Amino acid sequence: MSTKDLVKTCLTYPCWILITSRDNNQTGYDYIRSIFNGFRELEKRSDACNELLKVYQTMNPEEITSNKKLIEQGVSNFQFIFIELLISQRSILKRSTKDDIITAIKTSLSVFEKKSKKKNKYSLFSLSTTSLILARILEQSNTKIYETLLYQNPVLIEFVEKAFVPSKDLLDQIAISSLEYLNQLEL
Repeated sequence: MSTKDLVKTCLTYPCWILITSRDNNQTGYDYIRSIFNGFRELEKRSDACNELLKVYQTMNPEEITSNKKLIEQGVSNFQFIFIELLISQRSILKRSTKDDIITAIKTSLSVFEKKSKKKNKYSLFSLSTTSLILARILEQSNTKIYETLLYQNPVLIEFVEKAFVPSKDLLDQIAISSLEYLNQLEL
């Protein structure tokens, strides 16, 4: 199966909602990963991040409107959570190219900004998965930017590890640090 098809299969996995049956998002993802080998296979693919980003870039958080029924709004919201949890997996980010990382940061920052403007449609739960991509990229970079962010926010270690829902202040600081890191990458 091509990576593109595997991404589609993973994103339409019917038991995604089980991520909410555990204490935090990472434990929930680890659980569904343990019962569906498609996720494990995707994590092994060197082009997984690239294919996930192609889908992620087509998604628009501004499309959630009041015209949609609440159930449709919820489905749209969870589609972001699912793809962001996949992109944020360390095994996927580790196999990413520099261009993939740049695209992931730019796209995640854009999504974060758009979600933040629609506070009545996106909760901290949804914002946290967007920020998780950024936080794990920063963690992987092992730069002074990450060290400073970590020094100022010791809870960052737990957020990066467990993917729980932190404060909006921490999520904003992750976005600011990610923009700084992006500027370094693009030099």
